[in-house]
Amino acid sequence: MKPKLLIVDDDLDILKMLQNSFAGEEMDVTIETDSTMALQWIVSDRPNVAIFDINMPRKSGLDLLLEAKKVDSALAIIITSGQKTTQNAIEAMKRGAYDYMTKPLDLKKLKNNVQKALECNLLNRKVRFTRDRELLTDEHLDEDIRSAPRRR
Repeated sequence: MKPKLLIVDDDLDILKMLQNSFAGEEMDVTIETDSTMALQWIVSDRPNVAIFDINMPRKSGLDLLLEAKKVDSALAIIITSGQKTTQNAIEAMKRGAYDYMTKPLDLKKLKNNVQKALECNLLNRKVRFTRDRELLTDEHLDEDIRSAPRRR
């Protein structure tokens, strides 16, 4: 199964440019202009990596970041902004962003960051799967021990 990339921006030109830039990569790319629809897609399709523009109508990329992390804490999110303010970068990182990039985007650097974010996401998912499997195994062992007949 191919990794999934979600790109959320209210600028259709940027969305198309990024969609075309990632077209040759081995991942499924979904673009979205609406943060509510993007959140629904995160719930249903569990992307590996997301790119959110910070300035969106109705809900900022920072608010979307918080909501997305509640749905999937392992989702690696890169925040983009046309404003070069340190405060935005700090706030994005506090809220759990994988990275913060300013526009105009350096596509080579963005692709590199997406690849690193994907590796981080896959590792987080593997760790979570292993931990959950071990917990289930431990619970079953505890149940087996409790339900086993006792010898005297």
